[in-house]
Amino acid sequence: MKRFAWLLIPLLLSACTWHDSLYHQYRDIGREGWRQTDTLVFADTLRVDSLLLGQRAGSPIKTSLSLRHRDNYPYEDLHLLVMSDFTILTGDSGLAVSERAATQTHFQLVNDRGIWQGKGWGSSYTLVKELGSLGSLPSYGQSLAFRITVTPMMQDSLLTGIEKVGIRLSYE
Repeated sequence: MKRFAWLLIPLLLSACTWHDSLYHQYRDIGREGWRQTDTLVFADTLRVDSLLLGQRAGSPIKTSLSLRHRDNYPYEDLHLLVMSDFTILTGDSGLAVSERAATQTHFQLVNDRGIWQGKGWGSSYTLVKELGSLGSLPSYGQSLAFRITVTPMMQDSLLTGIEKVGIRLSYE
């Protein structure tokens, strides 16, 4: 019976993953803070090698931005500039479609009663913001090359209290 229980653990853990996720990555912000000139870069090339995924060709790629901060962040909000480049590459590395977008986004970190927003415990909180569709899923055998940059748009040259920023790409 114990041997059977150990076999169930990987099965249960695999059920907890996001099956619609194409890419999910965080970038750490150093303890010293996030400088106005520090641009975070998320870049990769994803090959569509699954027939099921290939059947969803042309479907929008949902993009979300995650922010993890501590309660010593000195402001109520955070403004960010998100630049995205999505390029679909054909099998012979030829360019099929290229999409470029610039999005200004705003995180409200504290509500009107002065309470930190987001999920978390202790002094760390995480907020997720959907940015919408910033690209389209390629066909079977094609690849999606993307580059997403995130830059702070606050007046201070150094922001303290931000721990991590993450990008997640998923499909519907």
